[in-house]
Amino acid sequence: MSKKTKERRLSKPRESILRAIHKGIVTTKGLKASLDLETRKFYTEIGNLQKDEYIKSLGYATWALAVKGKEYVTTYFEPALVVSFGDKPVQEFLTEFPEPYRGVMRLAVSSYIAKQSKIFNQEDFDGAFPATVLVGEPGIGKTPIGEAVCRLQGLKFKDHKINVEAINKGELGGRWAQKKGGKWVFNLSYWFKLGYLQVEEPERIVSPDVRNLIRFILHGDKTYKKDIDYENRVVPFLTLNLPRGKTFKQIWRKLLA
Repeated sequence: MSKKTKERRLSKPRESILRAIHKGIVTTKGLKASLDLETRKFYTEIGNLQKDEYIKSLGYATWALAVKGKEYVTTYFEPALVVSFGDKPVQEFLTEFPEPYRGVMRLAVSSYIAKQSKIFNQEDFDGAFPATVLVGEPGIGKTPIGEAVCRLQGLKFKDHKINVEAINKGELGGRWAQKKGGKWVFNLSYWFKLGYLQVEEPERIVSPDVRNLIRFILHGDKTYKKDIDYENRVVPFLTLNLPRGKTFKQIWRKLLA
């Protein structure tokens, strides 16, 4: 990339698209959901980036960085935070995170320990229920923080992470089962037994059923079905790929409404 080109930065909307593709969000649907851009603006900038040879279409509404785009990313963008856990001891892999990240981990672990204590399941307890919500652009380390929190508790991360776009409808909340004698009981989903649940990209939720389930867990409610109470000790850990702006506020209100 020439010195002249290097001095000329792209607009913030175009940079945000390049950054997202660089971090692994490559579909039109995924890009549109993760970026704080109006629909017309989004498609205009995608077209301009393709026209100027920063990105290329791979077909099926999928994108990749072209040579020019890769050069731009290498020149201007910081590399994504990559943490290699492997079989390292806890103290060793924690050193790979910057101190502010470790602070978030301590907060999340404290929330997990607190909610597993008996006080949170007392009928007359009316205190706040802990939750962690991380918001930012792809690649800054939100998911690795969640994985570290799992490992700190001796949990298997793959068993505690859910993708809202891949939820099987049969897994939602739970299901009714008939016992001997004909009595029907509602058995909660295994999610409620995990203690810690990482919800990836809740801003992509479109199903009312999924939204209601996440809302129930996030609120710390004890009644999922009318007149039937449960222990809700799940500590939710949410990661959103929405850096700022009106879109994030709208989605946050939707989750908490």
